[in-house]
Amino acid sequence: DPDVATDVTSIVGCAVMTGCGAVVNSARVRPGNSVAVIGAGLGGCALVASMALQGYRMRLHDLDETRLRAIRERGGIDVEGLFTGFAEVDLVTARLAPAVDGADIIVVCTGSNKHAEVASLLAPLLTDGQTLLLVQGGTGGSLLVRRELARMGCRAEIDVGEMDNYPYSLQWPRPTSTRFTIRKELLQI
Repeated sequence: DPDVATDVTSIVGCAVMTGCGAVVNSARVRPGNSVAVIGAGLGGCALVASMALQGYRMRLHDLDETRLRAIRERGGIDVEGLFTGFAEVDLVTARLAPAVDGADIIVVCTGSNKHAEVASLLAPLLTDGQTLLLVQGGTGGSLLVRRELARMGCRAEIDVGEMDNYPYSLQWPRPTSTRFTIRKELLQI
C-alpha cells in the first residue's frame, strides 16, 4: 500500500525476518528439547504427535479438561499415515504453569483471537531464553503478543515468532489417534 509510511513497513518487514531468524537460528530447538503446546484442538494435537515422533519431549495444555482426558489416560496419540508410531506426551494438563515451566519452546495453537489472552496468562510464567511461536499467528500476532507481555510486566528475554499455517493436513478420528495425509513444504514464519 503506497499510503503506508515506509518507517512502518520497514519495522514490520524487519520484525517478520527477525522472528523467523529467532525461531530458526537463535532458538536452536532440536529433538530432545522440551516443547509445550497450548491448545488441544486438531492443530495442537497434530503438532504434539508429529514432534513427539521426532524426539521432542512434549507437553500439552488446554483450559478444557475434556479435551485432555483421553490423551492423558492413553499417554499419547497413535499416529498413522505419512509416519506412524505412538507419540508419547510427557505432560497433559489444564494447568498452564507446569506446562510451560522450563519448556524450550512454547507453541500457541489457540487461534489469533485468543493470543492477547494467552500472552497475559503467560506473562508471569515466561523465563529468559524461551521461544514463543504462534501457529496461525494472524497478521501482526507476534507484535500484539509482545505488546500484551509488556503491558503485563513480563521481563523475560524471549523470542516471539508466528507461522501462517500448520505444517500438515490430517484426519482426526478421535483425540488419541491422528492420520497425517499431507505435509506442507512451504510455510511462512
